[in-house]
Amino acid sequence: MMLTLALSFAAPISAYTVAQLNRTYVDPGRDNRQIATQIYYPVPETPSPRQDRVAFSLLVFGHGWLLPVSTYATLRNELVSQGWIMAFPTTEGSLFPDHQDFALDLDFVAQSVLAESFLGGSELQGMVMQFSVLMGHSMGGGAAVLAAADTGADALITLAAADTDPSAIDAAAEVTVPSLTLAGGGDSITPPAQHQQPIFANLASEYKSYVSFNGLGHLNIYSDPLVVAVILAWLAYALDGEVSALIDYFDLLEQNQNGLIQVHSGYPEVAVGEDAFTPALARLEIHPNPAKPSTTISYSLERPAKVSLAVYDLRGRRVRQLYQGVQAKGAHSLVFDGKDDRQEVLGRGLYLARLRVSGRDRVGRITLLD
Repeated sequence: MMLTLALSFAAPISAYTVAQLNRTYVDPGRDNRQIATQIYYPVPETPSPRQDRVAFSLLVFGHGWLLPVSTYATLRNELVSQGWIMAFPTTEGSLFPDHQDFALDLDFVAQSVLAESFLGGSELQGMVMQFSVLMGHSMGGGAAVLAAADTGADALITLAAADTDPSAIDAAAEVTVPSLTLAGGGDSITPPAQHQQPIFANLASEYKSYVSFNGLGHLNIYSDPLVVAVILAWLAYALDGEVSALIDYFDLLEQNQNGLIQVHSGYPEVAVGEDAFTPALARLEIHPNPAKPSTTISYSLERPAKVSLAVYDLRGRRVRQLYQGVQAKGAHSLVFDGKDDRQEVLGRGLYLARLRVSGRDRVGRITLLD
């Protein structure tokens, strides 16, 4: 399905500052292999006492071939400032990396950081929620797939993932956790048709998304603002499973359709329905009109969506909020009784009913009579 990209989204406001730790974890199961790791974690502007600390979920990120972890500073700062802990193993940075060892490093670092939440004296004590996501770019994306095939991680996100040795494409068939596969349509280093698309096709995830961004390449996909916004929106649903978060995710994609190729599978019908990208709003009717003074405002939704229905005067002032929330697919109607939000009777004249569905507006006129 070919869709479009209009960059219609609000950049998230940073909620936390970013702090850094350096760790060297030792894996006794692999001859005491040392795994140097950079950890970045969110710090509230007003730190809480240790016993009152907020817990944050964990992202373990695999770097690309010959790319230092500093390459991902923009992505790191955006995600950590929104309340995610990020851990970056710095191993396998040589010309001839071992992909399987790197995958095992990602898994071991995830387990180690999660364990620090229960470790007395750790800066991360009480801070790490027991929810982890394997994530990576290029070689690190392929390694994340290898790790996700045999791990206790809760989700998988890859950016311009490369096939690896052993094959991430083959390993994807063993991945059952939710997954988000991101690709650059202009990627000539790991072309999607040879790398991300077959990985996505083989994933056995509970639910999964493939999103390709036309115009992005291999080395700018991890710093693009829309990519960051999509990651955050998808993570919000993966973490909490709330229908409203899933609707927000699909709304973001719908509002930025230009230049996107998207495939989605396994999501609840309450959010996706038969076609997640058909316009949610079908029609708006007001009857009787003129109103004496009550009238019924009716509309139909082609799929579940966020809805706001309000009445405005001709100066643009909102006088009555009739509904705001999530509504199911199908027909809906609300009665406007000619009163404002304070339940005072409005004067006769012309008013505007504005129905906003998934960021799109329909406006109808209401004539109030005495």
